[in-house]
Amino acid sequence: MCMEKKCSKKNIADHCYRILLKGIKHVENEYIHFPHYSEDSNEDGNEDGNEVGNKTLYRERVFCYELYHQIRKIQEEHAADGRRVNFDVNGEPDKRGQELFKDITGPIPDMIFHKIGSEKNYLVLEVKCSLSGTPENDKGKPTGIYKDFVNLSDFINIVHYELGVFLVYGVGMEELNKKFDCIGKFLSQQYSDKLKEIFSHLRVIFLDESGPNEYYPIEQDGMYLLRKINKIISSPETHSHCLQMTPRHGAGLRRRSQ
Repeated sequence: MCMEKKCSKKNIADHCYRILLKGIKHVENEYIHFPHYSEDSNEDGNEDGNEVGNKTLYRERVFCYELYHQIRKIQEEHAADGRRVNFDVNGEPDKRGQELFKDITGPIPDMIFHKIGSEKNYLVLEVKCSLSGTPENDKGKPTGIYKDFVNLSDFINIVHYELGVFLVYGVGMEELNKKFDCIGKFLSQQYSDKLKEIFSHLRVIFLDESGPNEYYPIEQDGMYLLRKINKIISSPETHSHCLQMTPRHGAGLRRRSQ
């Protein structure tokens, strides 16, 4: 790892991304498939041969808290080995009330990698275990996965985070690809000429369930997704299943040169 004074913002952001990937691989299955009490089982858990808690659910908060724990352990290991830890990681930081974040739809991301007390913003993370959400609710705001992509785009475009990462699990790859059709058209309306710059700083991690209790992160960079989006936008197909909404006029400033 380079010395902090010689590290570019991109170098440190890439380092944060590698630590994020390592942390994901250390999250155990019980935090992905979260066990819960089953009414089919009695208190001893032996009715019909079932055990209490044999049913599981995807719970985003449970996963995120364990991921944060694993990342903090990696930081502590690096510090113990004498390696420089030149970033801070925080879960669900509430940025409401801060002037810089006043134009951001959801200023409470799942996790950020930054340097506390400075403008050194490295990586912002949003996590989802479902693809629910709409481009616009009855208050004119995006929800669910649409809100997450708006958050990532705004943190990159307005607050100048070097990387925005969307981590998704608990869904199928085919389902995810179909959803990206809609999200791509939605984002192209919101950011138009800023889209290429935003997506050059975006990553998507799909947590693939490759076998029982086995998960492997599949990565896609933003430029791959942008090529897919451009193909969708230029298609004569209308994608009627994708809802439309009004563009976000003046949503953010152009990125400053680093």
